[in-house]
Amino acid sequence: MDLPEAIILCGGKGERLRPITNDIPKPLAKINNKPILHYVIEHLKKFDIRNINIASVFKSSVLK
Repeated sequence: MDLPEAIILCGGKGERLRPITNDIPKPLAKINNKPILHYVIEHLKKFDIRNINIASVFKSSVLK
């Protein structure tokens, strides 16, 4: 059986979110003390999606 998978696109510099995104990529900007990426991953888990790939360019080393 093939497991469902997802790709989260996290590109861009987040210029409209500055100064919040001066030092971090957009997916790590926090809402209620949790990164935006956390909410996306938790939503995918509700649909039993466990194989999640994250595509990022801007400050991607911070996401590892």
